[in-house]
Amino acid sequence: MPQLSDDVTIAALVISLIALGVSYMQLTQQILSTVSAFRCCSYQVIGPWYRRRSLRPRFFELRLELRYETPKIVLVTPDELKDHANQQEKSVSLMFGPELNGNKKYRELDDTVHGEWIPDMQPATNMTAPSMRKLATSMDGQGSELEMAIPPPTDRVSNARHNPKTYGFWTAKQKPQPKSRRRGRKVGVRETEILATWLRFMYEIHSVYVGYFPEGCTAECNSRRKVCGGKSPRNPEAPCADNHARTEPAAIYCKWSWDFMPDDLIRPLARIDLGDMVVIALRLGMRWRSLDPGSGRLAAEGNGYSITASEEGGLGLVVRFNAGREDGFLPALVPSRAVDKLMCGIIPGDPSLVREDFDFIERLDGHKSLEALLTRIGVTYGATNTILAHGCRETNNELVMLLCPFLPLKGCKMVLHSFAGWVQSMKGVFSCWEGRVCLHRGLEQAIARYGSSKDSSLIAIRERLDTFRKEYADDYYVRRAKRALTEHHSSPEKQESLLIFLRDAFDHTTRYFREKRWHLADVESRTQYVDLVATHVCMADTACKRGEREAAKKRKEKQQPVPEAPKTAVAETAKIAVAEIPKTDDDENMADWVSSEKYEAWLEEVRKRYNVAKPEERGDWVSEEVFEKGLAYVDAVTNSKSNGIWNYILEKHKDRGLTREAVEEAWWMLMLRGIVWSASTNGLEQVSPVPASFYGDKTPLWIT
Repeated sequence: MPQLSDDVTIAALVISLIALGVSYMQLTQQILSTVSAFRCCSYQVIGPWYRRRSLRPRFFELRLELRYETPKIVLVTPDELKDHANQQEKSVSLMFGPELNGNKKYRELDDTVHGEWIPDMQPATNMTAPSMRKLATSMDGQGSELEMAIPPPTDRVSNARHNPKTYGFWTAKQKPQPKSRRRGRKVGVRETEILATWLRFMYEIHSVYVGYFPEGCTAECNSRRKVCGGKSPRNPEAPCADNHARTEPAAIYCKWSWDFMPDDLIRPLARIDLGDMVVIALRLGMRWRSLDPGSGRLAAEGNGYSITASEEGGLGLVVRFNAGREDGFLPALVPSRAVDKLMCGIIPGDPSLVREDFDFIERLDGHKSLEALLTRIGVTYGATNTILAHGCRETNNELVMLLCPFLPLKGCKMVLHSFAGWVQSMKGVFSCWEGRVCLHRGLEQAIARYGSSKDSSLIAIRERLDTFRKEYADDYYVRRAKRALTEHHSSPEKQESLLIFLRDAFDHTTRYFREKRWHLADVESRTQYVDLVATHVCMADTACKRGEREAAKKRKEKQQPVPEAPKTAVAETAKIAVAEIPKTDDDENMADWVSSEKYEAWLEEVRKRYNVAKPEERGDWVSEEVFEKGLAYVDAVTNSKSNGIWNYILEKHKDRGLTREAVEEAWWMLMLRGIVWSASTNGLEQVSPVPASFYGDKTPLWIT
């Protein structure tokens, strides 16, 4: 009996131990099952950000909580970056710059933007369009097989980044360069279908902004779209204000708990505001096809990229960034707050003289609210209706130029902007060489009329226009194939010298208007400078219609022979019918007209008529209409009975004791400002219009 009792005791003990082990395993399994999403935060899913995952015990709940961090992508100015950094609960860093490279605190961000997560066997830059498109549409998180176009071993490149070259305002790709920095784990070829797309999105953003500022990253970075010859020593301590501020991408480390995510979530998500997403997509060369966050429709594509969105319950809009075939061309846009606003259909006001912004693009189809803008700057109801009925391009374009600040940034060679509000690509009296010549000659007449004192502001204007014409003739006369503004047509030194000169001239006009108190606000909270701009717009509309009539009259006169003209081709040109001489603005039949035999004779006759026969005193093309508009500008200023525009200014600001001479002097300074602004930047063709309401929109988006 004792032996049997011992056996029973041992058996019971063994059974108890087995039961205890099973219970322990069940308990462990139950606890671990609460963090089944742990594998969703693995390296194969979120790349280097897997280091930011952790398990936090919940003892009273007998479970573990998964905590992780993902970035929130923002566009910030240097001052805004400091504000984010001062918030102790957040870690924030720019996506490029000396403070990022090799900084262990931001190691995840450093590895992300430098492509440490890109597969060695199949770099993203070697994926063909069909294979990459399939990769983008097959990211279902289920480990499905992909048919990827893997190149032969001899063609494989271990680096996913390469150097591009710059051609004018665009950047083009070069062959991949060997990669000198590799650390951490790599994602296999068959694992890329579960990768979070925000990794590639941040990688592309870094590439774009290093192209703007090559010195913002180390030489080893070898950005894929690095802009050759660009110099931009970054100084975050420099004071930046409003629309003059430089914008840069940054990432804020945000902590999340998987407990508060939807049950069907398969990978951690990054965050971005809708307004920043709109701007970044445009800088990547995409066009917005749909912008309706209220109904969950967001779609953009272009340059080999695409953005799509879907509505997810409990989260809101979740967007997917797809990178397929790379066209290799990105617009070298000025990275400033002002250009960001222009891309979103907002006219950024000069901080010193205008002090407010103006919404201009209302809808995605590019509809412009010129009427509302004219009303805001003080144009009367009757004058507004007249301007809208005439539809002159100068009214629209020059209004934008005179309200905007100087766009190019110091130390940055980017001079391109994107704005859907232009009429005929910035054309006008300011931007066409014919108009500049007329204004230049009119200024000489004004100086002769008022006297030539050394301290006269008119003399200072003439000196700057003379320097512009002598030192930078190709830009003054808009010879597009030789302009120093486009670096590939000249040298980086010439372009830098031109921008310094133009910025100095623009700053001179700002100082003048402030010294003369044009920056002060009136009773309607508009600055007196804005009143001067409104006055010019009314004058320009009347003058342009007069110029069009004069140009049409001269075309009709060509139907009659010239009595005393010699028997030359020029005399024969006088008999050319009006229908055979197309307007400069009509590009449809321009190619046929230029190739005709009568073209050169007609061109020579027009040049002689306006006294620009010498090759060094003219541009590549000549427009009778622009010449006549420029002459009408000068006549409207010198004619005291012209439309009563000066009486408007003098009456409204009579408390300042202004004289007609003072108002005319301010108008000539306004002309210098417009000419300098138009010569300092170029507008991007085929612009994607974006409604102004989307700029700065804080609607949260999640990037899968």
